[in-house]
Amino acid sequence: LPRVLLDALHGSYLEERGGDDLSPEDQDDAWRWAQAPRQLGSPPLRRVGADHCNVFDYLVDESRRRGDGIAPEATTHAALEHASPGDAGSIAATASRQRRHGLAEVALRRQYAAVSRQVGVDISVVLAIRNNLAITLQAQRRLIEAEAEYRAILAEAVAGQVDLLQVRSNLATLLQEQYRWGEAEAEYRAVFAALAAQPPPASGIDVLKLRNNFAALLADRKSVV
Repeated sequence: LPRVLLDALHGSYLEERGGDDLSPEDQDDAWRWAQAPRQLGSPPLRRVGADHCNVFDYLVDESRRRGDGIAPEATTHAALEHASPGDAGSIAATASRQRRHGLAEVALRRQYAAVSRQVGVDISVVLAIRNNLAITLQAQRRLIEAEAEYRAILAEAVAGQVDLLQVRSNLATLLQEQYRWGEAEAEYRAVFAALAAQPPPASGIDVLKLRNNFAALLADRKSVV
C-alpha cells in the first residue's frame, strides 16, 4: 500500500472504535509502532522502498473475517485519491457489485480522468470506461446522462474498439425504461440483425436476456394499443 494512503487514514479506525479514549497518536510514533518487530510474529507493516508498505497477511485475513466485506466510504475515497487507473477500475467494479453506484461513478470518473491524461492511450480502453460509466448512470436512473454517453460512444467508436452491439443493447433497454418503445424496438431489431449476420461469438451480449427484454417490450406496446 502507498504510505500516503496509510497516512491519510491515520487514526480513522481508532476514532470509530473509541472516540477520544483512542485518539490518534503522533504520526511518527504510529509508524514506529507499526513497523516494530513483534516477539511472536511479524510487524503489522513492513516498509518496501521509500513510499510503500506491505501489510501482514494475518491483518488482512482478520479484517475480512470480522468485517462484512464492505469498506467504509472514507477508506474507499482515500484509496481512490492514490489509486492507479487499474485499481480505480477494480474499485468501481466492486462498488457496482455491491450496488454502491454513486461510489462506482466516482471511481470510474477518476479512472477516466487518469487514463485520458496518458500519452498514446488505447481508445478502446477509454470507450470501455465510458460504457461502464453509462451503465452506472443508468443504474442510478440518470437516464438522460446515460443516453448521452451511449450515443457519444456509438458516434466515436469503430468496430473492434468496443463491443458496439452491447452498447446498442444497453441503449435499447434504456429507451425501453423511458417508454420510448418505437426507438427501443428499432435498436433491438438492429442488434438482432447484426448478431445474425456475424459468426459467433459476435458479441458478449446475453442473447436470451436480450430476447426476454424485447418480448417484454412487445408485450408492453401491445397492452397500450
